[in-house]
Amino acid sequence: MKRILIVDDEGGIRRATASFLRRVGYEALVAADGKQAVDRLRSESVDLVLCDMCMPEMDGIELILMVRSEWPGVALVAMSGGGRFVSGELLLDSARELGAHATLAKPFGLDELEAAVKGALGAVAPD
Repeated sequence: MKRILIVDDEGGIRRATASFLRRVGYEALVAADGKQAVDRLRSESVDLVLCDMCMPEMDGIELILMVRSEWPGVALVAMSGGGRFVSGELLLDSARELGAHATLAKPFGLDELEAAVKGALGAVAPD
């Protein structure tokens, strides 16, 4: 079973996303920000990181850079509805340039989520 780490500072999004991904056959782990995500990545093996771009402590850009550097075999999906001073589109474009395999503009549908996760997992070569 593929393990997905969901990283978002909004608890409702973490819970709903984790619940859906479990229903469609994935193991879902959660973290409230990039720092918590890094702690989990250092202690647990995951196949994919699904991360919000606007978070306190460590944002999505910093997390993507760290994942690409330290865990290059982990698939990445970035999600964003935009921030206070920047559009979601700009953040997601940046995420793609930094190595995200797929992006999701918030709000997104469950079909879009499932397709992005499958596509990103398919883009990463198996061990």
